[in-house]
Parts: sequence; C-alpha cells; structure tokens
Amino acid sequence: MEKQILLSISILVSGRDNTARQCIDSLDRLRGRVACELLVVDTGCSERMRSWLEQRADKVIPFQWCNDFSAARNAGLKEASGKWFMFLDDDEWFESTDGIERFFLGGEYKQYASASYVIRNYLDMEGRQWQDISLPRMARRDTHLCFVYPVHEMLWPRYEPEKQLEDYVHHYGYASADPRTQKAKHKRNLELLMPAIEKDPGCMHHYLQAVMEYIALEDLEAALGIGETGIRRYEPGRKDNGNFLCGLYAGVVKIRVMLSKYQEACESGREILQRAELSRLAQASIWGDLAIAWSAKTGQNAERTWLAAGRGAVRADYMEAAEMLRKYLKERDYFSTHLQQLREQQTLILDICFDRYHYQMIMAWGFAAALYAGEADAAEMLLGSENTSWWLEAAQNWYTFTSEHYREKWREAFQALADSAKRRYPKLNEFYETLTNPNESVRAKEEEEGADERKKSVTEPGMETNSAVGAEMEALALRLKEQIRLLICQHQEEAALAAVKQLLIYFPSDGELLGLREALEDK
Repeated sequence: MEKQILLSISILVSGRDNTARQCIDSLDRLRGRVACELLVVDTGCSERMRSWLEQRADKVIPFQWCNDFSAARNAGLKEASGKWFMFLDDDEWFESTDGIERFFLGGEYKQYASASYVIRNYLDMEGRQWQDISLPRMARRDTHLCFVYPVHEMLWPRYEPEKQLEDYVHHYGYASADPRTQKAKHKRNLELLMPAIEKDPGCMHHYLQAVMEYIALEDLEAALGIGETGIRRYEPGRKDNGNFLCGLYAGVVKIRVMLSKYQEACESGREILQRAELSRLAQASIWGDLAIAWSAKTGQNAERTWLAAGRGAVRADYMEAAEMLRKYLKERDYFSTHLQQLREQQTLILDICFDRYHYQMIMAWGFAAALYAGEADAAEMLLGSENTSWWLEAAQNWYTFTSEHYREKWREAFQALADSAKRRYPKLNEFYETLTNPNESVRAKEEEEGADERKKSVTEPGMETNSAVGAEMEALALRLKEQIRLLICQHQEEAALAAVKQLLIYFPSDGELLGLREALEDK
C-alpha cells in the first residue's frame, strides 16, 4: 500500500554544497517522524552534489534557470503530492523541527490552512548579530496555491487561519565576509526587480523590495525615489498589495531620517499619518522615526537658546519629539502582548520597528532631546525605564553613529544638567558619572553605601575594578567592536574610524582599538 504523504518539502539547490547538506540533514528527524516527501529542484548544482541528492531526496527535479525564483518554486510545487507543502532554501537549516513535528503529529494542522516559521537572518558571518522574521512557509495544498514574484517570492494566496510556529532556520544568505559578494546579490535582485516593476507597475511588493535593495547598496536617494514612485502608482483594491504599501509609507519617512532630512521627514510623516490608511504597526514605525526627527531638530535649535525665538523653537520641537516617543512606546507595549497582530502586520521596513537596536536609537534620541531642552524630569524618567547596562549600550550606539554637531551639544547639555541634578535627579547624575568616569563613579557609590565587600573587588592601584558597571562597560566595548568590524567589512572605513575614535575616549588604552585606528588611518 502506497504511503499517504502528509507533508511535501521542496528545496531549491544550486551550488552551495556545504549548506545544502546542512539543510537536508536538519530535516532528518522530521522526515523520520512525519510522513514526508523531499523534493529537490536542481537549478545548477554539481554532478557530485546531484549524485548525493539523488540518494537523499525522494525526487530531484531538473530546472533550467530563467531569472525567476517563483518559476523554480512552482516546478517543485507541481511535483508535490502531500496534503501540505513546505519550502526552504539550500542556505537555510533548522535548529530544531520540534514545533513542526508536534503540529502534524498532534493533528493541529487540521485546524489551520497555513503556517509560518522563523527565518533568522544573520548580519555577520560569526552569527553574533541577526534579525528574526516570521514568514508563511507552509500551506495546505490545493489547485490555487502557487508562487508569485520573480524575486523574494511568496506563496499565494495567503490562507487563513495561519499557525505561528516557533521553529527557526539559520540563514546566512546575505552575510558575507566579502562586501563585494553582498553587493553583487543586491544588484542581482535589482536586475530582477526593475523589469518586474515595468511589467506590473501597481505591485507594491516589488517597490518595497527595491527600496530595501537600494538601502543595502547605500543608495538612499534611489531608495527614496523608488519608494515615492510606488506610493504614487498604488492601485486601490489590489488584494496582493497587503501590508506592502504600509511598508512603503513607513519607508519614505525612515529614509529621510537616514538622510538627515529631518524637516522633510516631519512634514512627510505628518501628511502620511493624516491621509493614509495605515496598519497600527506602520503608525508605530512612523512615530518612532518622527521621534528621532523631532529630537534632531531640537538639537539643531539648541545652539540658539540665547535668543528667545531659539528657546521657543527648542521647546516646541522637544514637545513634538516627546509626543512621538510617547505614542511609539505605547504601541510597543501594545504589541508586546499582541504578537499575533504584530506578525500579521510585519513586512520589510516594519519588521525592525521594535527590534533592540532601533528601539535603543529612538530612546537615545529621546534622551538627547530631553538634554537639549533642559528637561531633567523627562531625562530621569527615561533612564528609569531600562537598566544601566541597556542605557550604556544605547547611549554608546547613538554617540558612535551620530554627527559631531549633536554629540557636542549632547555633551554640553548633559554636563550642565548633571551639575544641577546631583540631589534631585540621582539616575541622571549617576549615568553621567558612569559615562565620563566609570571607575571613579563606582568607587564613589561604594563609599556612599559603605559596601565593604564590593571594595575588596578593587585590585592594585591603577588597575581596573571588577564591579558590575565595569563589566558592563567591557561587554559594551565588545559589542561596539563587532559593529565597527561590520562597518569595515562593508567598506565604510570613514564611519568605522569615527566610531573607533569615539570609543577611544572611553577606552584609551584598548590595544585592539588602537590597532584598528592605526590600520584605518593608513588606508
């Protein structure tokens, strides 16, 4: 009797032999416990790899590459015989398939029409930095199911209800030690996307993907242009545009912030919020970026506070920044308990709305705006929202990647506020002391508290303390060095050198930083 196939698994395989083996090996337990078939679409692998695939897969499907990922995916879907269909790439492999196994073995699949699992996209080859995004990768198979879009393809239609699975795959597809390899992939994607846009000018998916490719290539003006073009060409009523238009709206605001066009960002963001139909997540994204834009405008006006008009402008811009931050944080709290809605509304641009780095930058800008405006109460309240280690990381990230103009005003405003805040604002003063002289601030705090045991942790005179804050600063330095190495890999030597010089203010004897500075200055 022929086995009833419950799940068809389809993989595109090209020339990535090592990761293809990891990919298929990671499916062994799932294939052993659930009635599966493994379909491999060969888009150009070696003879040796094809021979290995023929031993491991149920069927190897030859496919002549035609610059269309959906066409290749549909070749696998056409050969599927399972009740459900799942797909992945040959540079992805599962950490565990426990959730998928339970989904099918427990019969839960009968209650759903599709399912998502998590793609962990790594930003570096060492696997230290990543972004997680949940994507629909499984669906109940029927005659209507197919893949659409020539690049960044997806299953269509998107069937409901959808099960969110916690299993995840490792994906290093866009992480490379060679920045030329990264750029080549983004250029290849654009070469596929631009003809697709010409063929179907009302498809928001293509525009949003093109925006991200241009951002990856650091061509922000082109990213802004293609985003605005997509919004102008939107066709109401197209079901396949989904959240992609929301991503474009949020994207054009974000790109203006990235270009330091803060006034334009504020004007554009206000107009979009007033006239566009946005998802709740898109609104949150725009509010977060407007918090940055209005905070930056507060800093721009801070140098004119000796004029009454200047003081008024600083106050007005700060009030806008504080309101935008308040709205962003309210939505962050909401989505923290409404994960299903978060996943449903996510798309490119919107998927980073609440990630750690973006959240830290928004909060750090909000803190900077409070300093510029002399709002000690607000600064104290913000510092109380997260622990010291978190704020050290946030402030250092902001300080490292912000222009000298804002850093200078930040230093002046922070010092002025801290000098008057020693008694009334303890967190503000403590944070200032920690940033400017971490070892001395820790010793002072120990003396105030009479912490005899903690005093014992101080070693010989002139050596570092083993305090918690000292350890936090060391951990922070390691994280920032990783970001600097990533900038170097991306050929952003000027930004990397500026970051090194800023870190040396706090870690002047760090041998690795000194070596990086010397190497970058020699280029």
